[in-house]
Amino acid sequence: NFTQVAECPTCNASGQIISDPCMNCGGNGVKQVRKKLRINIPAGVDTGTKLRVSGEGNVGLKGGPAGDLYVVMQVEPHDNFHREGNNLMTNTTVSFVQASLGAEIEVATLDGSVSVNIKPGTQFGDKVRVAGKGVPYPRQNVRGDLFVYVEIETPRRLSNQETDLLEQFAELRGESKNSADGDRSSPFSKLREKFFSTKDE
Repeated sequence: NFTQVAECPTCNASGQIISDPCMNCGGNGVKQVRKKLRINIPAGVDTGTKLRVSGEGNVGLKGGPAGDLYVVMQVEPHDNFHREGNNLMTNTTVSFVQASLGAEIEVATLDGSVSVNIKPGTQFGDKVRVAGKGVPYPRQNVRGDLFVYVEIETPRRLSNQETDLLEQFAELRGESKNSADGDRSSPFSKLREKFFSTKDE
């Protein structure tokens, strides 16, 4: 012989029977509701960041304290900036002259435009670091950096005078626009070929 102990199927071990249960909760004492909350999103959160909202989870049984609500962040992509950790990446376009001689240009950041120095001889794909213009670290007074990748714009149309000057420039460097002459592997030669091919069109 043995004795088996089980919960009462009538009161579910609550010790009381509700003869006229509530229509909303069915006698459970709790019901599911939908509500809107306004929460504070700290600067610098990223996709996957969890924010804890105290006391906004499920209510506790038999009058116990409520649990917490965890909100998982999903950050939308930006049109001009690509994020890598707390650093930001963006592109800017400069002219052939600016890349060759250097220039001061304006670049957009999250806080507005800043002046960036383009060094003489800058190549396509070179990057310029702008310190402290990235994304803030959450709850810290520190920010990542902004990296500006340089693209060089090739003129689509050249005047006769501009063409003559480029030809003189090519001669000074011992280069030629003809395929059989000159060092075609140099960046200047490649740019010059684009100039002349566009003009011939």
